[in-house]
Amino acid sequence: MTLALCSILTGAGAASVRGATVTATAEADLEVQRTTVSSPASASAAAGASFTMRVDVTLKNNGPFGPVDAPVDFTLEVPADCATEPDGPFQTVTVSLEVDTAVPVSAAWSVSCSGSGARNFGGTATALAGTDDYSDPNNDNNFGESAASMTITPPVDTGRLRWSADDRTGRDVCLPIRAVSQCVGYGRALRGTGRNAAGDSG
Repeated sequence: MTLALCSILTGAGAASVRGATVTATAEADLEVQRTTVSSPASASAAAGASFTMRVDVTLKNNGPFGPVDAPVDFTLEVPADCATEPDGPFQTVTVSLEVDTAVPVSAAWSVSCSGSGARNFGGTATALAGTDDYSDPNNDNNFGESAASMTITPPVDTGRLRWSADDRTGRDVCLPIRAVSQCVGYGRALRGTGRNAAGDSG
């Protein structure tokens, strides 16, 4: 005699079949739909100065089981002369996902680089079935990666700058001892501090 048992799993549970206990594990298909690496809007920063790099994803639960707690492992790859805070390339963020719901998830690092020039950064995100309550039947759509570039400018020698009151605005302005470009670069780092640099629009 042949016994055929067919079932569609929509939740976890256990059933008894002729004295034997069969444990059913719920399934939730987690999908990483979009991954981006975001640098500051200016796409540049001075050597030694801190700036924020983010890895952002859109994560969806395709079901059939939900809601589920879904951890996302993030990584940020930085050049050899750059340091990150938190220290290390890994972060894990856990979100709750209803069925057929997509939510944004992100991780951020504070980064500083000692050298100057073009720098490339890479980010990844991996969604994981986070508990024993469910499994993911399709791991092929759990991963995303992206990249971004930044220009690291040389540090400004502030010892070659002096400050003077601007008679028109009453604000302090930077007057270069040697080159206007020194004040321009320094002024970009001073936005929002109440001081303007000569030649800088901001």
